[in-house]
Amino acid sequence: MSTDGYVREKLAAGVSCLVGIGGIHSRLVNAFISMTTINGSNFSDEALGKRFDALYSLVTSVSAQGGEGKIQATINTMSDEDASGVAHELFDLYASALRALKK
Repeated sequence: MSTDGYVREKLAAGVSCLVGIGGIHSRLVNAFISMTTINGSNFSDEALGKRFDALYSLVTSVSAQGGEGKIQATINTMSDEDASGVAHELFDLYASALRALKK
């Protein structure tokens, strides 16, 4: 599988976690946990890679407490509106990556 294919697969896994049962916070945590194996340098489109890194930095900005990781700790501090905004940005990033990879 190409690097682009792997990135697309991981973004798809993350986006798929956003739909289903559970609150926005738990779905968002699952989405980002499913994408821990990629980072911006994996994207062939540099602008998309920078967007991913900025988004990932946003959801890992709070230090872990106890047994939770940085993703959980950070997302736990977000309001429903902020968490929803991150989810929308992730979906938009995924859609942008699909468009870019089709060129």
